[in-house]
Formats: sequence, structure tokens, C-alpha cells
Amino acid sequence: MVRKNLIAIITGIALASYSATAIAGGYENDAKRMEQLEKTVAQQGEMLQNMHDHIMRLDGQKHQEMGATPECADAYLSKEKAGWAENIKWFGDFRYRHQIEKADGGITRNRNRIRARIGMEAKVNDDTDFIFQMASSDLDADEHINRDPVSANSTLDDYFDDKELAIDLAYIDYHPEEIFGFKLTNEFIKEINLFAGKMKNPFYRAGKNEVIFDDDLRPEGGALKITAQIPDTNIELFTNVGGFWVEERSSDSDTSLWGVQGGMTVVLLEKDENLGKVKFTTGLSYYDYGSIKETTAYDAGNNTTSGGSYLYDYDMFEVFGELESHPFDTPVALFANYVNNTDRDVEDHAWQVGVKVGKAKKPGQWEAKYLYKKLQNDSVLGIFTDSDFGGGGAGNEGHEIAVNHMFAKNFKLGATLFINQRDFDKKDSSQDGQLYLAQFDAVVTF
Repeated sequence: MVRKNLIAIITGIALASYSATAIAGGYENDAKRMEQLEKTVAQQGEMLQNMHDHIMRLDGQKHQEMGATPECADAYLSKEKAGWAENIKWFGDFRYRHQIEKADGGITRNRNRIRARIGMEAKVNDDTDFIFQMASSDLDADEHINRDPVSANSTLDDYFDDKELAIDLAYIDYHPEEIFGFKLTNEFIKEINLFAGKMKNPFYRAGKNEVIFDDDLRPEGGALKITAQIPDTNIELFTNVGGFWVEERSSDSDTSLWGVQGGMTVVLLEKDENLGKVKFTTGLSYYDYGSIKETTAYDAGNNTTSGGSYLYDYDMFEVFGELESHPFDTPVALFANYVNNTDRDVEDHAWQVGVKVGKAKKPGQWEAKYLYKKLQNDSVLGIFTDSDFGGGGAGNEGHEIAVNHMFAKNFKLGATLFINQRDFDKKDSSQDGQLYLAQFDAVVTF
């Protein structure tokens, strides 16, 4: 627009000069006037070119300072804003659950519960992501947010009172390919992830079992995951290491959790005619709770002192395995794990075996799961184990049966039945006995 205005102005000047000259000379010497006009136009043309070149230099400097391509500034800024929005992905889910509980000698209890979660994943740069999620929560007796470490359920009660939200995830995922020019990933090492914050469980769990850690547990601290591939083989190796802060104390030692895990996945058959792809994953884990003995215990099935403190330490050794195949294009997984608390000689082990058939990912698909599990009273830390099995905590054993159906896109229906025997607290036998728990779920994800 500036260049067009300049052209119009200079052309006008040239025409005015020609008109003035014509009037003043009375058209007496046309040849002389034409020569003068040509000279004037040439001078004005040179001036116009110089001004055009100067404007182009200024325009280029402006775009260079803004980091933009030769487009207008408004378009550049709009593109930058759109690029930032594209680096953020939103996700979430909502679950409505009707739950029926019946214990020996007790009444049948019906509960309706919701779980709502919404989060975002932001790409900070090519090597770093930030993940944040809020989740529903209940209030405790003093009307404070009581975020159960292994549940985001909120029970529908309290005369339609408002429900609470709490931070469920807040961590960074640093996954560099090189640092200071040194390449970290190569033919052997495929991926390195460093986590810091309140995160998802970084440890592998065969069959997604909840013997040691409930699926909703969000440990807080730091973790490192390394995945490697042995060249020219079907063997993948993995190592997971974590250090977490369980309880910080101003006048005593902090309680911590340290874990290390190593394992491998072997592809036994790449594509068998009857079994499809067959792979086997196995490994070992060791978890050590620091400074937990003689600290205040949660009422979750572990043996305690008369004053309500943990009677033992929890240093757990685990071995696990999972076999996956696809007979007739149907996913089938067999899984098992065994845990031993090395700080105890009795009531010190837990184990689980199970099978899962199908995978409800697309509309119309089904999946089913069955498992049998046993947790002795001091095999695992009760506050962090499965919150549903046996009513939660350690000192339980029995069956779990689940069926899920993908009713529509991103809309799943499910039912789970627990038939468990509880030996919840040796000092209160009234909680012992059979427990029946049925859960009916409707889950939407986005």
C-alpha cells in the first residue's frame, strides 16, 4: 500500500510538472518540452526506485527481527498462536459406577460413585513434555479434601453437595535423544525417559496386576525408564528405577520408597498361523520402604503395634511373567506374579494368577478377565494395594471376574464381581469373613 501511494504521488508530480511547463511555454517549442519532460520523468523514476529499495530493506529487517517469513505480521502472530495450541493435547474420562457390597453378618450396601478426570499434555520442546491432570475426590469427616492415594472415586451423597477436585498428575517427561552433543539413543538403546513430579506408576505390572500397587496410585518423586533392543534378535530389555517421597516429617526421618526393576520381552513367534504373534515378558523387581517401621500405620490390614504403628518393615522382592498371543485374531494373555516381604518370616508372601481374553477397543468388541489372588497380612503395604479386592488392603484372597464391552466409540460398559475371603485385622475378627462386591460401570473417554 505504501509503494502504491508513492507511485501515485510521483506520477502526479511528473504530470503537474509537464502541465506547468506546457502552460508557461505556450506550446511554442514541443521538442524542448518533451526533452525536459523525459529528463524529469527519468529523475522521478530513479527516486522511486531508491525509495522502493529502501522500503524493501526495512520490511526485511522487520520480518527478520520477528522471526517471520515474508508475510504480514498479523498472519505471523496468528500462526505462532495456532502452533502453541497444537502443542497441547487434552484428554479425560468419566466413570459412573453402581456398587453392591455384602459382607458376612452385614447388610447389603448400595453405593453410586463417580470418577471424573481431565488433563493435558503439553509439548514443551522436542525432548520434554509436561503432563497435568485433575481428578475427583471425597471430603473427610472434617470437610477437608481426602484424596485417597488409590482411588479417585467420589460417592454420591451429602444432600447433593458439591464434589471436590484434586491434583492427580503433575510431572515432566524428559526423553532426550542426545545431551551436550552425546547421542543417547542408538542401535541398542531405543528410549530413555526421566520423570519428575506426581506421576503414573513407572513400573511394569504383569497383566496390569494390583498386588503391590493399585492402578490409581500416583507416586511422587523421580523415575528413570530405559528400553533397549538386542541387535538382530527379538529380545527387548527394560529397566525402571524410582525414588519417591511417601511422608515428609519435620522432626523425624522421612518415609521413602525406592524401587528397581529389570526385565525382558521375547517375541517367540512373529506371526503364527494359529496363535498369531506370541511374546513373553518376565522380570524381577525390588521395592524398599525407608523408615516406615514404627511410624503411624494406616488401617489397611498390616500388623501393627498396640499404639497403631507399623510392626514391620516392607522390603519386597517380586518375580513376574506374562504370555501374550492372538489365537484366531483374539488377544489372550496369561499372567502371574509372586511377592515376598523379606523383612518377615511368616505372613510374608502374595501372589496372583490370571487370564484375559479379548480387548474392548472398538465398538462391538468384548473382553473378559479372571484372576485369583492372595495377599498375606504383611506381604505388601496395605495402603497402596488394590482398593477394591477384599475391600482394600492386605490380608485378603479370592476371585475376581470382569467383563467389558465397547458399546460405542469411546463408551465402554463393564461389570466386575469380587468373591473374597478377608482376614483384615487380627485384632478385630469382626471384619473377617466372606465379602461379595459387584461393580457396574459406564465409562466415557475423550
